[in-house]
Amino acid sequence: MSSELGPVLFKLLAATHRLSRSAAVRLDHGLSASHYRTLGILRDIQAMRIGQLAEQNRISQPGMTKVVAALESQELVARVQDPEDSRAWLIEITNAGRESLMRRGKDLAMVLKDDFINLTEEEIAVLAQAAQILDSLPAAETGDSK
Repeated sequence: MSSELGPVLFKLLAATHRLSRSAAVRLDHGLSASHYRTLGILRDIQAMRIGQLAEQNRISQPGMTKVVAALESQELVARVQDPEDSRAWLIEITNAGRESLMRRGKDLAMVLKDDFINLTEEEIAVLAQAAQILDSLPAAETGDSK
Protein backbone atom coordinates (compact mmCIF):
# COMPACT_ATOMS: atom_id res chain seq x y z
CA MET A 1 0.00 0.00 0.00
CA SER A 2 1.31 3.41 -0.92
CA SER A 3 2.21 5.57 2.09
CA GLU A 4 -0.22 8.19 0.74
CA LEU A 5 -3.10 5.74 0.32
CA GLY A 6 -3.60 5.01 4.04
CA PRO A 7 -4.50 8.59 5.04
CA VAL A 8 -6.72 8.95 1.94
CA LEU A 9 -8.63 5.78 2.83
CA PHE A 10 -8.96 6.94 6.44
CA LYS A 11 -10.47 10.26 5.31
CA LEU A 12 -12.74 8.49 2.84
CA LEU A 13 -14.04 6.09 5.47
CA ALA A 14 -14.58 8.89 7.99
CA ALA A 15 -16.39 11.06 5.42
CA THR A 16 -18.66 8.26 4.19
CA HIS A 17 -19.49 7.26 7.76
CA ARG A 18 -20.36 10.87 8.58
CA LEU A 19 -22.53 11.17 5.45
CA SER A 20 -24.32 7.91 6.13
CA ARG A 21 -24.96 8.78 9.77
CA SER A 22 -26.16 12.30 8.89
CA ALA A 23 -28.60 11.00 6.30
CA ALA A 24 -29.89 8.22 8.56
CA VAL A 25 -30.55 10.68 11.40
CA ARG A 26 -32.63 12.85 9.06
CA LEU A 27 -34.56 9.94 7.59
CA ASP A 28 -36.60 7.45 9.59
CA HIS A 29 -37.68 4.34 7.71
CA GLY A 30 -38.76 2.49 10.81
CA LEU A 31 -35.94 -0.07 10.76
CA SER A 32 -32.69 0.17 12.66
CA ALA A 33 -29.24 0.40 11.14
CA SER A 34 -28.63 -3.26 12.02
CA HIS A 35 -31.77 -4.24 10.11
CA TYR A 36 -30.59 -2.43 6.98
CA ARG A 37 -27.03 -3.71 7.44
CA THR A 38 -28.44 -7.26 7.56
CA LEU A 39 -30.44 -6.72 4.38
CA GLY A 40 -27.34 -5.34 2.69
CA ILE A 41 -25.25 -8.32 3.72
CA LEU A 42 -27.87 -10.73 2.40
CA ARG A 43 -28.14 -8.78 -0.85
CA ASP A 44 -24.37 -8.73 -1.37
CA ILE A 45 -23.32 -12.15 -0.09
CA GLN A 46 -26.46 -14.26 -0.62
CA ALA A 47 -28.34 -16.52 1.77
CA MET A 48 -26.57 -17.76 4.90
CA ARG A 49 -27.17 -19.32 8.28
CA ILE A 50 -27.97 -17.10 11.26
CA GLY A 51 -24.56 -17.74 12.85
CA GLN A 52 -22.76 -16.66 9.69
CA LEU A 53 -25.02 -13.63 9.38
CA ALA A 54 -24.32 -12.68 13.01
CA GLU A 55 -20.59 -12.95 12.32
CA GLN A 56 -20.85 -10.77 9.21
CA ASN A 57 -22.98 -8.25 11.11
CA ARG A 58 -20.67 -8.37 14.13
CA ILE A 59 -23.47 -9.00 16.62
CA SER A 60 -24.34 -11.94 18.86
CA GLN A 61 -26.31 -14.87 17.51
CA PRO A 62 -29.25 -14.16 19.89
CA GLY A 63 -29.19 -10.54 18.69
CA MET A 64 -29.16 -11.69 15.08
CA THR A 65 -32.07 -14.04 15.76
CA LYS A 66 -34.12 -11.02 16.94
CA VAL A 67 -33.14 -8.95 13.90
CA VAL A 68 -34.06 -11.80 11.54
CA ALA A 69 -37.40 -12.35 13.32
CA ALA A 70 -38.25 -8.66 12.91
CA LEU A 71 -37.28 -8.68 9.23
CA GLU A 72 -39.12 -11.95 8.66
CA SER A 73 -42.31 -10.55 10.23
CA GLN A 74 -42.21 -7.78 7.60
CA GLU A 75 -41.46 -10.32 4.84
CA LEU A 76 -38.10 -8.66 4.08
CA VAL A 77 -36.24 -11.94 4.63
CA ALA A 78 -37.28 -15.58 4.45
CA ARG A 79 -35.97 -18.85 5.80
CA VAL A 80 -35.13 -21.48 3.20
CA GLN A 81 -33.87 -25.00 3.70
CA ASP A 82 -30.11 -25.38 3.34
CA PRO A 83 -29.53 -27.56 0.24
CA GLU A 84 -26.37 -28.96 1.84
CA ASP A 85 -27.99 -29.85 5.19
CA SER A 86 -31.72 -30.54 5.31
CA ARG A 87 -31.73 -29.91 9.08
CA ALA A 88 -30.49 -26.33 8.71
CA TRP A 89 -32.05 -23.12 7.48
CA LEU A 90 -30.61 -20.25 5.49
CA ILE A 91 -31.79 -16.67 5.69
CA GLU A 92 -32.28 -14.94 2.34
CA ILE A 93 -33.43 -11.49 1.34
CA THR A 94 -36.81 -11.32 -0.38
CA ASN A 95 -37.79 -9.11 -3.28
CA ALA A 96 -39.56 -6.88 -0.76
CA GLY A 97 -36.31 -6.69 1.22
CA ARG A 98 -34.37 -5.71 -1.91
CA GLU A 99 -36.97 -3.06 -2.73
CA SER A 100 -36.87 -1.71 0.82
CA LEU A 101 -33.09 -1.49 0.73
CA MET A 102 -33.10 0.23 -2.67
CA ARG A 103 -35.81 2.70 -1.58
CA ARG A 104 -33.85 3.55 1.56
CA GLY A 105 -30.68 4.13 -0.46
CA LYS A 106 -32.49 6.49 -2.83
CA ASP A 107 -34.16 8.29 0.06
CA LEU A 108 -30.83 8.69 1.89
CA ALA A 109 -29.31 10.17 -1.26
CA MET A 110 -32.20 12.62 -1.63
CA VAL A 111 -31.86 13.72 2.00
CA LEU A 112 -28.20 14.56 1.34
CA LYS A 113 -28.76 16.26 -2.01
CA ASP A 114 -29.05 19.78 -0.56
CA ASP A 115 -25.71 19.33 1.23
CA PHE A 116 -24.04 19.06 -2.19
CA ILE A 117 -25.97 21.78 -4.01
CA ASN A 118 -22.97 24.13 -4.23
CA LEU A 119 -20.57 21.62 -5.80
CA THR A 120 -19.16 22.46 -9.21
CA GLU A 121 -19.63 20.18 -12.22
CA GLU A 122 -15.98 19.17 -11.85
CA GLU A 123 -16.44 18.23 -8.20
CA ILE A 124 -19.53 16.19 -9.06
CA ALA A 125 -17.52 14.43 -11.78
CA VAL A 126 -14.79 13.61 -9.23
CA LEU A 127 -17.39 12.15 -6.85
CA ALA A 128 -18.93 10.14 -9.70
CA GLN A 129 -15.51 8.76 -10.60
CA ALA A 130 -14.76 7.91 -6.96
CA ALA A 131 -18.12 6.13 -6.65
CA GLN A 132 -17.39 4.16 -9.83
CA ILE A 133 -13.96 3.15 -8.53
CA LEU A 134 -15.36 2.04 -5.18
CA ASP A 135 -18.18 0.13 -6.84
CA SER A 136 -15.71 -1.76 -9.03
CA LEU A 137 -13.65 -3.05 -6.09
CA PRO A 138 -14.08 -6.68 -4.99
CA ALA A 139 -16.54 -7.28 -2.18
CA ALA A 140 -14.53 -7.48 1.05
CA GLU A 141 -16.70 -10.20 2.64
CA THR A 142 -16.23 -12.75 -0.12
CA GLY A 143 -13.29 -11.50 -2.13
CA ASP A 144 -15.50 -11.88 -5.24
CA SER A 145 -16.05 -9.10 -7.72
CA LYS A 146 -19.53 -7.66 -8.01
